Amino acid sequence: MEVVKTVAHNDVDSDGKITAGDILTYTIVVSNTGNVTLQPVYLEDTITDLQGNARSLNASPTWISNSQGSVFRKLLSGEAATYTASYTVVSADEVALGVKNQAVAKAYWYPPPGNVLSVRTSDTSDDGDDTDGNLVDDPTISYTSIVPSIEVTKTASATDTNSNGVLYDAGDLITFTIVVANTSSDVINDLNYVDTFTTAVFFVGMWLMAKRKIENWIYWIVGDIISVPLYFYKGFTFTSFQYLIFTGLAIYGFVAWKKYLNNSPVPA
Repeated sequence: MEVVKTVAHNDVDSDGKITAGDILTYTIVVSNTGNVTLQPVYLEDTITDLQGNARSLNASPTWISNSQGSVFRKLLSGEAATYTASYTVVSADEVALGVKNQAVAKAYWYPPPGNVLSVRTSDTSDDGDDTDGNLVDDPTISYTSIVPSIEVTKTASATDTNSNGVLYDAGDLITFTIVVANTSSDVINDLNYVDTFTTAVFFVGMWLMAKRKIENWIYWIVGDIISVPLYFYKGFTFTSFQYLIFTGLAIYGFVAWKKYLNNSPVPA
């Protein structure tokens, strides 16, 4: 069984935003993805604001039709039932910054030998949008007023600390400037910052490699060593192992370059 719940916004006051008085219309599609007939099928719906305060739909979800013509509460294998519901936004939803809605479909049966009513299968609704990073069972969310949005810009500048006229070489100071801009008209609180330090380290390593500076291997080694536990902690085991191999290659590269320089004649 699979449940998908989508929402359409009726902008009653035509202000281009979800505000008090606007109507949210939900479409719920319950699909029988198994190979047996499901009957009876019941739908439970929960709606709250984004602060967790309970809300109520204008009416219980209304059954519209079944794709293969079955009667209400019956789903043949491969069949889908469509329901609709609506909700009128209130001013408290604007304060809470939105509402979220989710449905749970349950199919019951009387399994032998006891023939006791039991849940045969169930599913919690997904919003049908996998581009948001949530692939399963994420609630259908409608943000009121303005959707919060930010833009982050990061730049780097080098100070020629050793005064040799070459920037970004060993001993120079690199200053990173990070600008976080609120690109919406909403107020955004409790921002958390995560700096991709390894990106900067690898950038310097590439620049030094282009200049044929042996110090480039030090940056590659440092960045790779940091990346090994970082990606392992995030659950990317294969990527972590990959950076472990990169660490070995970088160490080999440093040793090979060092050996070459030691064996090269120094001009008088």
